[in-house]
Formats: sequence, structure tokens, C-alpha cells
Amino acid sequence: MKNRDLIILSVPFTRNIRYLLCSNIYTKLRDEYNILIVVPKSCNTSFFRREFSSENVDFYSIKTTDKDLSSVMRFLYLFTEGLRRFGYYYANKGKKKNMQYYWDNSISLYRNTFDKDGFLLRQSIARRLACFILGVLGKNKRNWLRISNFFSSSLFDTESLYLITQKYRHAVVIQTANWGVSRAFFRKFFGKVQV
Repeated sequence: MKNRDLIILSVPFTRNIRYLLCSNIYTKLRDEYNILIVVPKSCNTSFFRREFSSENVDFYSIKTTDKDLSSVMRFLYLFTEGLRRFGYYYANKGKKKNMQYYWDNSISLYRNTFDKDGFLLRQSIARRLACFILGVLGKNKRNWLRISNFFSSSLFDTESLYLITQKYRHAVVIQTANWGVSRAFFRKFFGKVQV
């Protein structure tokens, strides 16, 4: 242990792994602080240990994924993620906000992705309508925050991470992406600690 400060690096997506952890930023942080790399359950932690181990680097795996949830909890989780995503697109779809492309792609007849034959994928009316409704309802951040706060306490167990951070004077979380399971996990974690 080099000092009593901890940097928690949340790496929720595979594409973020090499980008962040092979960068000069990671090397500088690793040289000066204790590092805790937080990855989703689906990531291969033995790979992380092999590639990024150091005297002051440790690893933590988020034990729960959306697939581990009961059908009701999974629906609520996906519903709040939809409110958050499509609400953000809807609220920021003006020309100056740069989300018009994502909003249009969510509610258009064709998606900007291709099937195996090279044709644009067609979206069902039900999916387009659901995206539109989620966008309108999710535009107001309070709507998805209320629902998320209501059930997040039963989604994730953050106690073990909380106990790890208690050993340090300061803990700073760096999230490479604020999305999905890691967002929900850290939202609950931040509710537990004094920020």
C-alpha cells in the first residue's frame, strides 16, 4: 500500500478495458495510489489479474447482472434504464444538443444497423411506440430516479465494497461509462457513503 487513498476504476464494458488500463493515465494513477478495478460479473477477472496486477492493484467483481434478477426486478431495472436512455435522447434532441441522431434511430421505421444480408433492420411499431413513451416520460429525470431509488436497495449488495473503502482516507470513483449495471451499482453505493 503506497498511501491511504484509493482510486476505484469502474470498467463496465470490454471496449473500455484496454483503452483505460493501457493508457498513461492508468500507469500514473497506479504509481501514486491504491487502485481497485471494478468489473461486471461477466468479465474474466483472471485476465485482469494477469494483465494489470501490481502491488497496489486489487480487483472487485459486481456479482449481480440484470439476468440474475427476478422477472419483476429485471422488468423494473430495464424500464428505468429505458426511461433514462430514451428520456435523455428526447430531452436533448435539438440541433444544439447533438442527440437528434439517437432519438431518430430509436423511433424510426428502420434502425441504422444491418441484418446478416446487409439490409437495414426494421423496427416494430410496438418498439418504436415504447421508445417514444419512455422518452416522453423519461425526459423528466425525477421520474426514473424515483423508480430507480425505490427498488435499487434490493438489486445490489454494496456492503463488501463499502468495507473495502473504509480502510482508506479517501476513495475516488472513476467511471469509464455511466451506464447499465455499473451505474445502478454505484448509484446504490453512493447512497451508502458520504459523498
